[in-house]
Amino acid sequence: YPALTRPEAFVASYDQAEAAELYRVNCVVCHGESLRGDGVMAGKLLAAGGSAAPANMMDGDGSTATEGELFAWISFGSRTGFALAMVDQPNPTVMPVFRSLLTEEDRWHLVQYIFGKQGR
Repeated sequence: YPALTRPEAFVASYDQAEAAELYRVNCVVCHGESLRGDGVMAGKLLAAGGSAAPANMMDGDGSTATEGELFAWISFGSRTGFALAMVDQPNPTVMPVFRSLLTEEDRWHLVQYIFGKQGR
């Protein structure tokens, strides 16, 4: 996955307003408008005994991930979810497994949206 890049067909079909809406509906509650992992659920997840806060996509691993890594993390429900899926283990995180919820095109559009917000 690290070497994957956005398919040209999905780059051509990208619409920033539609991608922003995808992010708003599916991601903002945890990752926040700022993409810093500060959505309204972030504190609640930790207070409820969660083991990790939502990823900060503007700093750290989220800000340096390749297109393919972000696509994998979105698809498999976090970096942890992806790693465990590769060894046939269930995802213990609360992040949804979006490969079951969003189309491949939608997931690539989220990657492009995140990269745009990061200035990449």
